[in-house]
Amino acid sequence: MTMGSVSEFRRVFAVGPGEEGRKLSPREILRFGLVVQRSEVIPLGMGVMAASVVVSTHSWSEVFSVRMLVTFIMLTAYVLVTNAVNCLADRWLDLEFKSRLSRAVHELGVRRVRGLIVARFAVIAVSLVWLVALTGRPDLLVLVGIGVVLAFQYSLPPLHLKGAGIWQVPTVLLMVTLLPGIILLRTYERPFEWSALLAITGLAMTVNSVFIVNAAEDVPEDAEHSIETAPRALGLVGSFALGLAQLVVGAIIFVVAAFPLTGFSWTYIPYLAVVGFAVHYFLRLLTGVRGKELPEAMAVVRGAKSWAFMAMLLAWVSVVPAGAVFAAR
Repeated sequence: MTMGSVSEFRRVFAVGPGEEGRKLSPREILRFGLVVQRSEVIPLGMGVMAASVVVSTHSWSEVFSVRMLVTFIMLTAYVLVTNAVNCLADRWLDLEFKSRLSRAVHELGVRRVRGLIVARFAVIAVSLVWLVALTGRPDLLVLVGIGVVLAFQYSLPPLHLKGAGIWQVPTVLLMVTLLPGIILLRTYERPFEWSALLAITGLAMTVNSVFIVNAAEDVPEDAEHSIETAPRALGLVGSFALGLAQLVVGAIIFVVAAFPLTGFSWTYIPYLAVVGFAVHYFLRLLTGVRGKELPEAMAVVRGAKSWAFMAMLLAWVSVVPAGAVFAAR
């Protein structure tokens, strides 16, 4: 790590002028804490977890087990840590377009946000130790360790993977959905099932396809701070074309993984209908930004505020064909 990286790392976690926070009621602390941890994406995360669980478990006793509950708590804490670190690191970047995030950091104060991160890490550590002791699988330490590194290095130096150009896309794919899915599979008391991993990979690709829209919302601010995100590296048209391709390929992978167990099933009808809706969403974005100057194109991107809803819809509708896989086992 270079001296510049160390300095930037310290700056992110240091209490700057006006960042001491103010005296807040418990209700205000809860409200701003939820903002910092991006509570609006929690239903999305629950949908991804639900689909991953249903497509990979073999019995109801596995679904409603203490092991599954602890795994769910650990992975939820991991996602919340990732969101809080990103919010803390981007508090200057978010001043204009995502001012509610920056305001939440300033209202809480950097010390409280640091406390939230430490508390979530404690939950991860306790859950991880229990799972390793229960399963006898020390590789869980490595997998969760990789996740923790990504949680920090996505937003912070020296890697700052958010600003790694096109590599931002596979980083988000691995960090947000694929790695938690692999961790889930390693908690079961049976050999690793590659067919379940294939299904989770397809799920991860479809859900993460729309995250490129969220990243594209910040293009002007990222340019101002010299952060080379995927939308800046690819351009808006290239980014949305990549998102569309990721969506379609992911849906194909998911169906290919599930079909040997389910055969032709009505459960694919709602799933493919939502995928078709998402395809239409991307085509509208592509049509809206093609040939336009950046200010005009950004108005189109920022007007498409339904990316989180779209991702949540893709995640939860995946539970339907995943349920057919579960029933066929």
